[in-house]
Amino acid sequence: MAKILLVEDEITVLDTIAGSLRDAGFEVMAAQDGAEALKMLLSEKPDLAIIDIILPKVDGWRVAEKLKVGPESAKVPVIMLSAIVAQEGKPEDWEIGDFYFSKPVNFEALLKKIREMLEDTRPEPEAK
Repeated sequence: MAKILLVEDEITVLDTIAGSLRDAGFEVMAAQDGAEALKMLLSEKPDLAIIDIILPKVDGWRVAEKLKVGPESAKVPVIMLSAIVAQEGKPEDWEIGDFYFSKPVNFEALLKKIREMLEDTRPEPEAK
């Protein structure tokens, strides 16, 4: 079971996405602010992170940046959530984050992208 770090300050959005991810078979670590997420990263190793850009205490950019510089976590896929992104994808001038979803999030599209990203990071089987 893949472990997902979900960082979202709006409790209804956090609960909705977390519940849907759990229903889809994922383990979810949830944080409501960037400082809490950074503490989790010290003890937990997520397989994928979903991070809101605008967060209290420490913004989502800093959380994603911290995740991406760790030797063990540099390859962890990061999906950024934002009300300021007009479309899904990756804006060319945004270096942090692997993919972006605008709010409100289309959960089916998010789930499809999560599965694709986790599949892309799965280690290749060893040749016999």
